[in-house]
Amino acid sequence: IESVIDEYNDEYYREISGTITVPLYMDAENPPARLVRGPDGMPEYQGDHEVDFVAYIPRSLAEPDAEPGRLMTYGHGFFGDTGECNAGWLRSEANEYGYVVTGTDWAGMATGDVAYAAAALVNLSDFPMIPERLMQGVTNFLVLTRTIAGVCSSEEAFQINGHAAFDPDEPYYMGMSQGAIMGATTLAMSQDIDRGVLNVGAANYPVMEGRSRNFNEFELIYSA
Repeated sequence: IESVIDEYNDEYYREISGTITVPLYMDAENPPARLVRGPDGMPEYQGDHEVDFVAYIPRSLAEPDAEPGRLMTYGHGFFGDTGECNAGWLRSEANEYGYVVTGTDWAGMATGDVAYAAAALVNLSDFPMIPERLMQGVTNFLVLTRTIAGVCSSEEAFQINGHAAFDPDEPYYMGMSQGAIMGATTLAMSQDIDRGVLNVGAANYPVMEGRSRNFNEFELIYSA
């Protein structure tokens, strides 16, 4: 945990930021990177690395008589980032229903991947790094939920009035747009999350891309 800010805004009482340790299956921690496969063709463990995360405790859970809330891992939209965890609509929902919101950038299709994704559209031989990094992104989200619900639940930063701000035994997931598409895979693989919401998703990326405002810069490449 690197930073804890109380009295963060009108709906979030506390912002927590830091890093989690995740297993790496890529040949580099940052893009451009490709999946490393062993002799059997399966992904091969390359050691651990640190991934940034952010978490928010709503004001409703900071009230003196508040019961522990629920942990909700949030998957951001098309080439977005963890800044979406602080979106006004999500703050309002978290505060009303008592969700501790946590998230990380989705490796492969986050803001930091835009330049490499654009280059891959020009040179399609580099395109596999996008779906392969997305696999690492799923791993990161699985570890994020387990870490926050596990060791972090007893950390002082995640406690209010001497008790955990959330029930660690019932984590949820919510994904928007890209977070809904990749969230289906994440939920299918998760051994910790039983319930989730997949919002404004699509059957596949070609259906979603054209209706995303983040697609404008890529459309110029497609049209060339």
